[in-house]
Amino acid sequence: MICSVAPAFPLSAAGRAGFRVMQSEKTQQAREYLRDLTLFYLDTLASNPIYKRANAKGLLRMPVHEDGDWHETPITHIVPIWLKPKHAYYLSFHLVRDGINGTPIVFPVVARGEDRVRLILHAHNTHEEVKFLVHSICSWAEEMLEIEASGDKNRLPTAARLAYDLMEKN
Repeated sequence: MICSVAPAFPLSAAGRAGFRVMQSEKTQQAREYLRDLTLFYLDTLASNPIYKRANAKGLLRMPVHEDGDWHETPITHIVPIWLKPKHAYYLSFHLVRDGINGTPIVFPVVARGEDRVRLILHAHNTHEEVKFLVHSICSWAEEMLEIEASGDKNRLPTAARLAYDLMEKN
């Protein structure tokens, strides 16, 4: 029997092909577009008055980008939105209802009180899709601000009620 710790040939070939793809002009263009799209998302969300109000109330925030200098620093297309505890599922339900994949990240994956929804942009997203994403986030934030202002502790956001109704039926 022969034992080797060298990578298998198919794995080496796949790695080599991956490096070639990463060096191609098309991939470089996609990277640049994705960076521009991420900047567009950050600018559009951060300038929205509903986001500003919700952020000031502590409902949601982007701590990775709170300093606002994302045009001068390296950024990533993975853009988490941090939320009040137990709100990650509410935003995720809302986004899914609108046809957007937003993954809730909660304890024990992150520390208690650091709930978030992870959004991942990709080079095939359009500016219109990003505008729709921002609109969806802000419409959820507006609904949550209305719920908080009402003082009704038992009121659930619309998308959460729909999700819980679906779970109850199954």
